[in-house]
Amino acid sequence: MPRQEPKLTYQQRKVARDLATKRRQSLWKDVDDIMTFVHEEAHRLGKLWKKRPETILHMCYQKGRIAKKRRGIKVDNAARQVDGWLEGRKLALNEEEKDIFKRIKVELITLGGPEKASQLPEDLQSFLKEKALAFREHKNTAASVSMKAIVQDTSSTIQSITAEIMSLNKRTGIEVFLFAAKSSHEQSTPRFYFATPKAERYVLHGMKKHSVDISREFEAFVSNNMEGLIRNHNDRLKDVKMKIRNEILTGHQNITGHMKLDMHFSKYNKLIVAKHGVQLVNWPEKIPFVNSSNITSIHSLNALLIALIHSNAEKRCRWVKLTVEEWERRKEEVEETDRTAGPTQRKRKRNCAIVNSEDESSESEGEQQEPLPKKPKKAKTTSNKENVLHTEKTTFKAKTKKTADKNRDFVADKKQKEG
Repeated sequence: MPRQEPKLTYQQRKVARDLATKRRQSLWKDVDDIMTFVHEEAHRLGKLWKKRPETILHMCYQKGRIAKKRRGIKVDNAARQVDGWLEGRKLALNEEEKDIFKRIKVELITLGGPEKASQLPEDLQSFLKEKALAFREHKNTAASVSMKAIVQDTSSTIQSITAEIMSLNKRTGIEVFLFAAKSSHEQSTPRFYFATPKAERYVLHGMKKHSVDISREFEAFVSNNMEGLIRNHNDRLKDVKMKIRNEILTGHQNITGHMKLDMHFSKYNKLIVAKHGVQLVNWPEKIPFVNSSNITSIHSLNALLIALIHSNAEKRCRWVKLTVEEWERRKEEVEETDRTAGPTQRKRKRNCAIVNSEDESSESEGEQQEPLPKKPKKAKTTSNKENVLHTEKTTFKAKTKKTADKNRDFVADKKQKEG
């Protein structure tokens, strides 16, 4: 039979409730004492470091600061940060560390993605964990600890800048206008605009815009990433095509080990698959398998670029090595295709008459069309030029004679009237 809880009387339950209330009150009193001590220390540190007490408290309340849990670092999570380290979005690296990260990236591509990072050598795994731990410690001690602290820092800095600008304007007469806006929707920093008197009049009368409208447009441009709407369409196409080409070539060169290889879309099966034993998988179905320079749609190019840099290795468009059996089968397919097609012949221009389908049907199959006789070339002579010059001279003489006759008739009529 299951164990039954003892039944308490009314008096016993009352005593238990009183004891629980006293324990809870004692616990909260101790917590209040700790918070009082924390606030006193925040005021003391604020005076010492010339910071607001709220800033110190936010630094104390930062995630993982009060009750910090030493969570272990998994090697696959550390391997997903390799691109960030190489692109400079983490901590600074020396040349030796960069070479190690490049080696790790090549190894991960060979293994099939960061999920297989546990198969890396032990020295590379320990290096990844060490760097991930260093970056975690750096985040815990970073300057920007909370959104409120960021807003306070931004406001105080801009106030100092505007005070310096006004002082500079009074001393030298230099005119300035300044815009400030948040870079993402996650921030709550308000947009800011400042201008000296003449700069304000220029914005209003010269640019024909109000400062509020310019600030709003600037914030929309920065926070919504509207750079693509302003830049030239051809420039955007050029940038996306270059990124696609670099992703494909880098993956191709890393998996084959040859740094001077190029991509051949027209002879992909022969020069890439059959020759090196690699193939490109997860290519988007709605995008033709051609060189990116032959794709003119910005939407298709963006879709292809997203597929090439997808965070999930299984869905990413990437290079993979073929098995020995698959490689041999693809080689045989290419050889069979070459034998079936035969030797390629250069197309030569035919200098013959073009006949209609009706004329072709009337002729026998054995007859061949005779080429048309070439037109004789005209000899280069100066007769045309001489004819033109002769015509111009004749026209000029006729006009001159007609004008002289009119003048003579006019003079004769005038003399007759005077006589």
